[in-house]
Amino acid sequence: MDGRLLWTDASAQDELVQAWADLAKHFKGKKGIIFNLLTEPNPWSDVVPQDFVQEVWNTLYPRLIDAIRAQDPERWIIVETLYGGAFNFADLAVSTDPKVMYEFHFYEPHFFTCQGCGGIYPTAGSIQYPGTTTDAPWEPEMFWDKSVLEQRLLPAINFRNAHNVRVIAGEFGSAYLAPMDSRVRWTADVIDLLEAYGFDWAYFTYDAMNWAELNDFGAWDFESTPLEPLVTSKFALNLPE
Repeated sequence: MDGRLLWTDASAQDELVQAWADLAKHFKGKKGIIFNLLTEPNPWSDVVPQDFVQEVWNTLYPRLIDAIRAQDPERWIIVETLYGGAFNFADLAVSTDPKVMYEFHFYEPHFFTCQGCGGIYPTAGSIQYPGTTTDAPWEPEMFWDKSVLEQRLLPAINFRNAHNVRVIAGEFGSAYLAPMDSRVRWTADVIDLLEAYGFDWAYFTYDAMNWAELNDFGAWDFESTPLEPLVTSKFALNLPE
């Protein structure tokens, strides 16, 4: 918030490297913690183009890993694609570090998962799954079902297969304003696909967001809903490290 832009300012990059060195030193030896270097790295600015940011990220994130490894050689580290999009795996450099996993986020189609969130998104309760909708205003409408979700996962599948690395869907979920029966079907399909292709995953709930209509939450939108047993029943599939 001091006016520096991470992608163009060497001092900001150095500061991030030092921050990860300090965190690694602080948490060294403490189990159950994974380091995620930067969530959804992206320009957030019209000043620098995406391809430039990708080039910087491909050189910056290895420096962050080196800073961590100087303190902690065993910690699992997560590297995300630009914007967290699976479609950006093709441009992400691959580390030689054996304890790095690569993360993407999965909310396709956004007009279903983000309905009722204001802005470009449709009104709450208006989009069903499976059903006809779009992922973005610039994309044509189409019928979305499990087979289409599988196609959207292909960049992540191809990246994992090409490089024999560990890949995690670090966020996926839908706003509580989407119809619950559709949320259950969408979540079940996504989990089935992630498990079928051997991805790690973490379910994300839209609780405590400040988007437009999402200001009055009441109860947590996951607990005591049909989503809770659907997701937690899969925890038994976890493999010990």
